Amino acid sequence: MKKIIATVIIVLAVMFIPQGVYADSEEQNNEYYDRLISEINEGLSFEGDEDVKTALEDNNITLEDPSSAANINAFDVIKHIFESFTAALRSPLIMLGKITAATMLCVLVRSMSAEGTVDKVFTLICVLTTVLVISDTVTDSLYSVK
Repeated sequence: MKKIIATVIIVLAVMFIPQGVYADSEEQNNEYYDRLISEINEGLSFEGDEDVKTALEDNNITLEDPSSAANINAFDVIKHIFESFTAALRSPLIMLGKITAATMLCVLVRSMSAEGTVDKVFTLICVLTTVLVISDTVTDSLYSVK
């Protein structure tokens, strides 16, 4: 019981006895502070993504006048989302068309070839072509995620 009371008294003493705290000292080296301020100023200069710049220009929004963002309406937002959706849907549909064309070409070549070693070579070429088409789209997707 004595340990519990002593612990409570120590905790209360630490909580209620004021300690002197100094936010800045003349003796400290302010290199960290100066570097932090320069990083903040570089971040505020906004030399960012081209998509962001284009979206801001399309909606007549400038960084000098932030109140210009109030001119955006719901129709423009929905229109932009729909355009982004159709642009994102375009790439998989192009890939599907390329795979379908490669598959049809492979089936045509395979039907015209005789059984044997040439058939295996055509099958290998068709598989490699399909993998090449898929890898191109997957690589673009990975760069987009990056």
